[in-house]
Amino acid sequence: MVRQAQRDTTRVAWSDKRQVWEVRWTEQHNGGYRSRAVSTGIKDPSGKFEAQVFAAEFKNQSAAIDEVIEEPRINEIIDRYVTDVTARRGQTKNAKYIFNDIRKAFGAQRLSAMTSQDFVDYQVECSNKHKTITVLTRLKRLRTAILHAHKVGLLDKSIDPHIPFPPEQQGRVVFLDEEQEAEFHALACGLSIGCAALHPVTLFTCLGLDTGARQMAIMGLTWDRIDLREETIDYREPGMIVSKKRRAVVPINNRLRPVLQRAYKERGDNKLFAYPAALEKDYRAFIRSTPYPWATAHVLRHTYASLLLKAGVDVIQVGDLMGDTPQTVLKTYAHTSRRWLHESVNTRHPY
Repeated sequence: MVRQAQRDTTRVAWSDKRQVWEVRWTEQHNGGYRSRAVSTGIKDPSGKFEAQVFAAEFKNQSAAIDEVIEEPRINEIIDRYVTDVTARRGQTKNAKYIFNDIRKAFGAQRLSAMTSQDFVDYQVECSNKHKTITVLTRLKRLRTAILHAHKVGLLDKSIDPHIPFPPEQQGRVVFLDEEQEAEFHALACGLSIGCAALHPVTLFTCLGLDTGARQMAIMGLTWDRIDLREETIDYREPGMIVSKKRRAVVPINNRLRPVLQRAYKERGDNKLFAYPAALEKDYRAFIRSTPYPWATAHVLRHTYASLLLKAGVDVIQVGDLMGDTPQTVLKTYAHTSRRWLHESVNTRHPY
């Protein structure tokens, strides 16, 4: 951990309580200062000279340590965060990509030399190049990396600059209703009609709509975790450390079954998707060609949960299917539409 001690305050003093000479000094801590002391081991009240010699050696050793343990630059903080995320989740593509612009802007700097105005200037500079949500996501991820550096002892907790975030904009539509979902599913399946092989976008979309799994879980899926006989998909990767974003074992429904059976017959190796990067590009191109260009992979997850809840599936069961708690499902994934509200108020008076 980085220490920022005020070595010019180092002095020796006799401790009546411990009956020993001590070296005492003041150092920065959590935005303020605190007093520290270490025993010299000299218990003779007349041994002040020996204590001063000890203090001088201690001061030189501490100065050498401070020179070696210096504050990391932002690039080093990001590298440590990405490395630890890799070890824990085995996924770094998104983490590396989202930090690219942050590295260009701040990578060589140290946080102690930065102010809130630096981050405000960054937002202004990016305002004409990126969407507000993009800048917000990048700054939030930087904040996460800084907190991680505090946690692992890479960065002193007293170095904690305030990062002002741009105001969050009004949320966009985050799910498809039944009619939209059926149309979107049909459009995705249409990519494979008359083709010799199942289109990867078709398979990806069907898995997203019919299992509600996250994008990285779907892209990393392998055939040894799909049991067509028992009709289950195990999204849990062997050896993967469990995080807040848990993965679940999901049953294969009637609509998904024939898609998976065709994909299994045409499989090349154990991976469902041999080229995830190409799939991402193809999926973005696909949604731009539909009436739902906002239907990202995560929208499919929201759609899955919302339609299950509307169909009357218990929220606990929905949570089990998605690898989330019932509270998270209700807070994050439960959505409604104007048409659904009209239908609900008319249930008591249908005519």
